Amino acid sequence: MLAGATGQKAPAASLLYLLTIVFKSFWKQGVLPGYRRAYWQFLGRLMMRWGLAPQKRRLGFELALSGHHFIRYARQVAETLNVGTPAAFELNEVNGSTAEIAVDDLPAVRQRLPYSRASS
Repeated sequence: MLAGATGQKAPAASLLYLLTIVFKSFWKQGVLPGYRRAYWQFLGRLMMRWGLAPQKRRLGFELALSGHHFIRYARQVAETLNVGTPAAFELNEVNGSTAEIAVDDLPAVRQRLPYSRASS
């Protein structure tokens, strides 16, 4: 920083605003969706390991919030792939779990993906 310059900081958010975000996250990620168990496990580990470190606690909570958006995006991409190319994936199951995914026509699949390089 330059001599005499002061750092800029965003104004502190109100306690009511922060509590609203926390409780919305609890409801939308910890109660409603199918990944709620993973959400609570993540928050539990976060609080056990970093509950006393405010910066790491905040970063972990922000990652949980952004995780919700990544999950929604991944579902959108999966739906695009399944609807756009019905025979694009071949799932081979071994002992009840997917062992391999083979893509028949990768260039055509990439063109259907939102935000792909091929579509821009």
